[in-house]
Amino acid sequence: MELATTEWIDDAVLDINLAGEDSFLLAAELRRRKIPFVFASGYGSDGSPDEYRDVEVLLKPYSVKHIEEVLDRMLAGGRTG
Repeated sequence: MELATTEWIDDAVLDINLAGEDSFLLAAELRRRKIPFVFASGYGSDGSPDEYRDVEVLLKPYSVKHIEEVLDRMLAGGRTG
């Protein structure tokens, strides 16, 4: 979280639920700073609160190819958080 408030970040992939903790506070900070991000989840968008329904979800299990496609879209200015 500290890095998200102080460092330059091109884009991010956030796991919605990592070891029982969600990433929504981090997502809010990235959104505030206009840093593109997507969520990763085994549950799809069902695990996202309403304010993040517009954020793309990378469905687990995913491949390197899927990650590359999502990152390419984010860097090209496509759908982001």
